[in-house]
Amino acid sequence: MRYIRHLFFAVFSLLLAFIGASSVGAAQNVRITSEIIRIDSPIPGLRLGLHHYFRKSARPPSRQIVLFAEGSAVPTAGNAGFKIDGVSWMDNLALSGFDVWSLDYLGYGESSRYREADLQSPPGRARDCASQLASAVKFILAKRGVARLSIIGDSFGSLVAGIYASRSPQSVDKLILFAPVTPVAEPKRNQPLSSVSQFEFVTPDDLWQLYSSWLPKGEHAGVDRNFFLNTWGSKYLDTDPTSRQRKPPSVMVPTGPDLDTADIQRDQFPYNPGLITKPTLIIFGEWDVVATEEGGKRLFDLLTGTRDKRRIVIGKGTHVLQLESTRHILYREVVNFLRLE
Repeated sequence: MRYIRHLFFAVFSLLLAFIGASSVGAAQNVRITSEIIRIDSPIPGLRLGLHHYFRKSARPPSRQIVLFAEGSAVPTAGNAGFKIDGVSWMDNLALSGFDVWSLDYLGYGESSRYREADLQSPPGRARDCASQLASAVKFILAKRGVARLSIIGDSFGSLVAGIYASRSPQSVDKLILFAPVTPVAEPKRNQPLSSVSQFEFVTPDDLWQLYSSWLPKGEHAGVDRNFFLNTWGSKYLDTDPTSRQRKPPSVMVPTGPDLDTADIQRDQFPYNPGLITKPTLIIFGEWDVVATEEGGKRLFDLLTGTRDKRRIVIGKGTHVLQLESTRHILYREVVNFLRLE
């Protein structure tokens, strides 16, 4: 469980369901249209699943385009696309007037699973997911006839988004690094890399135990265990068609990010933050065990290539504050940043 324990916990955003109505819940009478579009991936024969949400109206979808680069443990259907009382984070953005997209990386959700011939090394490295993100960006920009879009990178997705934004700044309008993975304070340059398998099998209980360990003693952020293990747990298992063939039922997760974790520990961060030139927001929770105050500051200081950079810490939130009581602040701050001229 090293992979799950160390970094990539955006999975919990799918737990939005048990906190309450969305800040845009009153606008549920506005129709949001959603669709899944499959496009070619960088690996011949494998397809990427793109989720698309937009506000249904007589006007064409907004040209303010937002693309989610999800975390590494759960696909869109259980993450940014998971609804609470009929409204998900993607719905929230669509109701705010944005044209919203989210990518399932290969091996997850609506995207193809890897074939044996594709597995020369553990799949799902951040650089490989960034190449998949590039395919998604190219498709969306061509479909919409625009030159740029904004990207929200969630946890491990912040590495994916950071790699892409540093390579292709001309295609990025704004960059949001939510609960980001950051450079370490004390690298372990001589630490040997242990071998990893190509996949890991994750149960809802594994993730609940992890989440429970994050909260400060005596604190509660609104996450209900019963809902997590039952309602959400069932939805999570549904994202992997083979999950219930195993005992206990579990989701198969590519372990390439383990190698990214080891590289970061050895001071080999997967992108150069100084090459990012577009407005960038770093946003995370006060109790985040991955994007700590110190780590967020280190990443912020390394963003030397942009004149517009912001760092927001939201009180009483963990690495998954998007499912917690403070999530409405996150949504509001993200929308405000995206609307900046």
